[in-house]
Amino acid sequence: CRVLVGLYCPSEELPEVSTMRDGYRPWVGTAGALAIVVGLVVGSPHTVVAATPAPVLGPVDMAGVASPARTVDGRVGAASALTFTNRTTADGLGSNPVSGVYVVGSTVYAATTGGLAISTNGGMSFTNDDTTSGLGSNFVNGVYATDDTVYAATAPTSDDSGGLSISTNGGASFSNRTTANGLGSNDVFGVYAVGSTVYAATSATLDDSGGLSISTNGGATFSNRTTADGLGSNTVFRVYATDDTVYAATTGGLSISANGGATFSNRTYANSGLGSTFVYAVYAVGSTVYAATLGGVSISTNGGASFTNRTTANGLGSNAVEGVYVVGSSVYAATDAGVSISTDGGTSFTNYTTADGLGSNNVFGVYAFGGTVYAATNGGLGISNAPPPPPVFPPSAPRDVVGVPGDREAELSWTAPADAGSFPVTNYQAVVSPGGHTCLVSVPALTCTISGLRNGTPYTATVRALNGAGWGPDAAASAAFTPQPPVVPSITITGTRGEVRGKPGVVVTGATTGFGMGAILRPWTRFPGQTSYTEGSSSILVDVQGGFTWERRTGKTISISIRSEDGTVESNRLVVRMT
Repeated sequence: CRVLVGLYCPSEELPEVSTMRDGYRPWVGTAGALAIVVGLVVGSPHTVVAATPAPVLGPVDMAGVASPARTVDGRVGAASALTFTNRTTADGLGSNPVSGVYVVGSTVYAATTGGLAISTNGGMSFTNDDTTSGLGSNFVNGVYATDDTVYAATAPTSDDSGGLSISTNGGASFSNRTTANGLGSNDVFGVYAVGSTVYAATSATLDDSGGLSISTNGGATFSNRTTADGLGSNTVFRVYATDDTVYAATTGGLSISANGGATFSNRTYANSGLGSTFVYAVYAVGSTVYAATLGGVSISTNGGASFTNRTTANGLGSNAVEGVYVVGSSVYAATDAGVSISTDGGTSFTNYTTADGLGSNNVFGVYAFGGTVYAATNGGLGISNAPPPPPVFPPSAPRDVVGVPGDREAELSWTAPADAGSFPVTNYQAVVSPGGHTCLVSVPALTCTISGLRNGTPYTATVRALNGAGWGPDAAASAAFTPQPPVVPSITITGTRGEVRGKPGVVVTGATTGFGMGAILRPWTRFPGQTSYTEGSSSILVDVQGGFTWERRTGKTISISIRSEDGTVESNRLVVRMT
């Protein structure tokens, strides 16, 4: 049977699934039970622990999947893919397998199997600390830093004790804490600190109980929490804390304390919906808790009471997730088939692999700072290159295009787009069909006139808008319109004698061309003995059919002419004689 940490090992030989780090291998048996080597260095004597009954781990799926197409607003390829530059021992790392990473400003800390590598230039180059600097071991499982205080979680080896190493001068030198200072074990997987409270995630070994060790005096001394205090297991991989809430990722579940770590309640695959009871890491933002499990990324929005699980079906590179980190709506998952990134709060993921520049697809930890993603892999520290510029979008289509025909031309009008896109709209281009005649105008104009059209031919028009991202789509085509030759305005009248308001009078009816409904006409009259026509005071309105009626009370002979309001168009002259 392989090396155990509180897990059942079936009697049959188990097939190897993947190497997760030097001396750290998961195994899956036909019964679905799991045995795992934790913190083992070849030749290390500290690796055997009594087996206990297997917890219900839930589904185990190590299969990687191809990266999905990268999309923005449903447009494939609208933004460039994220790429990474890999840092290795050639850049000063203590070893190429990197167990964890943490960043403060331009200072990057990389936990490696060969020491703690520190960069003060954003990860361009590193200086490596080892046991000569006071580290408990060169095998560093995890790292955390605040200002000048650096915490290194180390593992014992055949040569060194391991323990939690603490530096108060930015990593120049370290003092080491061990079981003699109250740690549950010298095999420390993870570390976190809030002010003077330090949390050390330790592993159960042959000699020590393991558990979550808590110091309230900056790491001088520790008190230890175990399964007796509600932990799911005494092997704790990672720890995270906010105020009085403490989260411990264990091989037996996610253990949560609401009283600063005094007691814990445990979440498992069976009682909360975790992707697996085997929990590698945890992160929390308010009441939203993210758990990296052997069965996916599990997300709770109610403080860890229940979880929804994300898997390869949601784009994860693998269901074996060793680390998780969150910034805003971006969720970063370290899987054994790449680093998977979600920009929608963990609903869907895009996976990045060696094809994108990672040193290895086995990713043990991930961190993001200032728009840069840091991936701790089995083949180096992957640092994302400058993010691509955000996608830009042209305007949406203009609306309500209307064409008003004229003589071999049309006046077009439209409404501005509902969405201007990424930049202000600068121009509009209108096109008529058939023929393709165009006009181009600058904002704020929402009209233009297109000439050169053929009279009698029906046309439609469409319009598109331009901004700094380019031309947007064409608007829906207008209703058809047909240019016509100009209509020569004319007025024709006829009249008869008739009764007007109970008296003798004349009734004149008329027809017009070239006058719209509501056009105003004026009556002009001349009576016997007069040498010229006189304009009347009446306003005659043209109706929708172009007709009109005018009446006047008189029994005399009368000469009548109806003219346009401006006098430029005159009707025929009508004489209605006295009866």
